[in-house]
Amino acid sequence: MRAALFIPQKDFNDETVSILRLIFSKWSIHCDIASYGATCIGMHGAVYKADLNASKLSASNYDVIALVDGEGVDNQKVYDYRPLLDVINYFNDARKPIIGVGNAVKIPARANIVRGRKAVASDEETRRLITLFYGVPSKNSIEVFENLITVRDAKAVENSAELILQRMGVS
Repeated sequence: MRAALFIPQKDFNDETVSILRLIFSKWSIHCDIASYGATCIGMHGAVYKADLNASKLSASNYDVIALVDGEGVDNQKVYDYRPLLDVINYFNDARKPIIGVGNAVKIPARANIVRGRKAVASDEETRRLITLFYGVPSKNSIEVFENLITVRDAKAVENSAELILQRMGVS
């Protein structure tokens, strides 16, 4: 099984990346970092070299995509980048799991795949976008609706690891 972790080039949440990579590695899920820059720097100084440019992401090469939160999601407005939104739509069309964490839930909202689905709104702007695209904002720490998994933050990812893995079909 292969997972793609999309992270902004700067100011992603280091903790979310660490937890997702740890969870995936425990289940022998190969994990690639995807971004629009070669070197990515987290909010707390973690540095990752992107394994692939996010424009090369394909639902045929990966079983799951995880969208990492952080200030960079908003600062770089990655939720407005059409090629990334297209990738999210391809994963959705293939019914492959899409995991959105924190403010990165804006990406599936902007990709217009939240219609009629509950999605976690970690902040007011995320709530606004979920509502704008006819989704149902939730205050829960995790929401699972078909292949869309939205999670409030890194701690909720850690606490919900078993459920996330179950939805991925590995536990």
